[in-house]
Amino acid sequence: MAEIYVITGAPCTGKTTVLHELEKEGYKILGECTREAAEIAGNWSESGKPERFDRIIFELRKKQIEEAKSKEGVFFSDRGIGDGIAFFKIKGGKEVPKDMAEYSKSVSYEKVFVFDLLGFYELGENRKSPQEKQESIQKEIIKVYGEMDCEIVLVPKLSVEERINFVLGKI
Repeated sequence: MAEIYVITGAPCTGKTTVLHELEKEGYKILGECTREAAEIAGNWSESGKPERFDRIIFELRKKQIEEAKSKEGVFFSDRGIGDGIAFFKIKGGKEVPKDMAEYSKSVSYEKVFVFDLLGFYELGENRKSPQEKQESIQKEIIKVYGEMDCEIVLVPKLSVEERINFVLGKI
């Protein structure tokens, strides 16, 4: 049976760097869905349809989870269903669609590792949120995973190697 651990946090907290290193060490990674969603829908900020973009991310993430559940081993997920719900709330300010809310309650992660802010911020192709929103995004992510009854582990600001050891020491 699959054990799925989420690596999450606000943008620019070192998640992807740690996930790349975990993958090099042989761990299975459920990749971040933003780039694939952008290929399907175009960039949400340019399309003016954030709800459509979030829906695509949700469906891609749901597919990843369902595929992983049929396999054995430890998986690390670059973000999870809770992130999609948090970003939907932040961007749209609207009520989360019923099917998304219901599915989020059915998902069972082993633990959710929330990476602390690193004290710097870089905009990128898929990183459009201004730095000022980092803290509010972080709080919303923690809130949503708490509402999903997930075990949340706060990962402090450490070197990449120390963060990997911290995470692996908690699984």
